Amino acid sequence: RETAESNEIARLKEQIARMVARSSVQKSELDASRKALDERKIELDKQEKQIAISKCDVDKKMQLLTSGNEVYGLTRSTLLNKVWHKNNPAAAKHLFGFASWEDTVDKLHALFD
Repeated sequence: RETAESNEIARLKEQIARMVARSSVQKSELDASRKALDERKIELDKQEKQIAISKCDVDKKMQLLTSGNEVYGLTRSTLLNKVWHKNNPAAAKHLFGFASWEDTVDKLHALFD
């Protein structure tokens, strides 16, 4: 009877040791997963900030493109816009060779009327 109890105790001790070892391995795996997730969260937070900055830049550029008196480059809206020429008085001379935008408009009317 003592041997059966001793064998049972030894078997239970081995079972407990296996469970503890398995639990330790699972804890290590969980810690590694948690660390990887934390690193990924930090990376995604950085990306989110970059996207927010990029969106802000795009919004500013879109606002400039649609404002009518400030655009990137020459467009039909800038070439034919009184306000733009008022804000850029040297443009008519540079683009059309006339002294002012009003002079340019007068010459164009004279040519095509």
